[in-house]
Amino acid sequence: MRITHTTYTAMPPHTTFLYPHSRQYPVDEVCEKIVRALEKRNWNVSGIQVEFSDSGNGEENYRQVYEIKAEDFKLWFSRIQGMINSRENDCAAIAEIIIPKKELGVYEDESGPTYYTYVGNNWENDKKSFMNDSKVNSKLDNKPRTYLQYNGSCSCKTYYHSRHSSLVNYDDFGREYKAREGEPTSFRTDQVFQEFNEWLQENVLQKIESVEEATNVEPTTEPNIPYPKELGPFYVKIGLRKYNRIIKGKENKDQLKPSERYALRGGGNRLVSLGIRNDESIPEKAYDGFKYCSLKKPELEKDDTRVAVVRISPKNANNIFVADNAPARKYKEEYFKQNPNMSRLPQESYEESRRCSGRTIVPIHQYKGNYEDPVVLIEGSRELSFDEVEILDVTKQITI
Repeated sequence: MRITHTTYTAMPPHTTFLYPHSRQYPVDEVCEKIVRALEKRNWNVSGIQVEFSDSGNGEENYRQVYEIKAEDFKLWFSRIQGMINSRENDCAAIAEIIIPKKELGVYEDESGPTYYTYVGNNWENDKKSFMNDSKVNSKLDNKPRTYLQYNGSCSCKTYYHSRHSSLVNYDDFGREYKAREGEPTSFRTDQVFQEFNEWLQENVLQKIESVEEATNVEPTTEPNIPYPKELGPFYVKIGLRKYNRIIKGKENKDQLKPSERYALRGGGNRLVSLGIRNDESIPEKAYDGFKYCSLKKPELEKDDTRVAVVRISPKNANNIFVADNAPARKYKEEYFKQNPNMSRLPQESYEESRRCSGRTIVPIHQYKGNYEDPVVLIEGSRELSFDEVEILDVTKQITI
């Protein structure tokens, strides 16, 4: 099952929309109302951005709201609330809520909740990182003391879960900051839920409901972007399972189950890590997941785990990008030149090398052909049909 995040486009055929319907926590109901109110306005309310998650394959697809955000709040929907079918989870319930200077996380397994409060001294300066960066190991990593973490506390002292009354300051064995004298060491769970509920009602739901409902809620189809034919096809190696699906699909796709009726799809390997998202020099698209392809036809090696090479000739340029691998390589070369005793990049340096290449990502139809080491990136939302691919080289064990 693929999972990809997009702004709103027309839902592809055979798509089921998943609404948040859980009532596990007091904030569930208002979050569902927000989703349904936005839908009635065609997801178009000034100042509010909506991001969707598409999952499923072939002719069996699902869509849900993934994130709703504005300047002063963020709602993240990814909590399991049941099963779509016998194989896949329905993850459309609210998981994380951020409002000014406060964050609340809830979980399907009754652990937590987790609550964060801002304790810095310059909210306008820290607002972006509080709302977007991960809150992990702040003290251990010598990050500024901008937040405190509180976890749901159980009276049995062996388990955290939401049925109990307190949210207690948690320093994660010294990896997070402790509350200082005069700062709260705990909060009442019901009061925290009530505060979030009321804030969302007054500042989000009421704002949305004050906007007139759309008279035509049917979205227009996303236009196809012409593929630059002068660029030519690109290539990728595939394994046995993909090879068999393409062979069967080209013969007759009806012999495949609905979820398998596609040739290839975009991948989930990120170009840039999600760890830091406040670098404005990096396009937001660089944080998505992609399948990596080459403009040059690769060779199958003797010990290659892949069984064939596929030539891809897309019908359109939608959801296909190009980045340059050269900046990452040059960053690594310079690092080892300055640190000759190091055998590997530290994690932060490795992530910076990826950011160097992430800054180069462009839609493929805007690519000028000027990259030293170009890589073609197919976004996870893009599926290639059987007539967009052609199998070229095949290993001997397949052809015998």
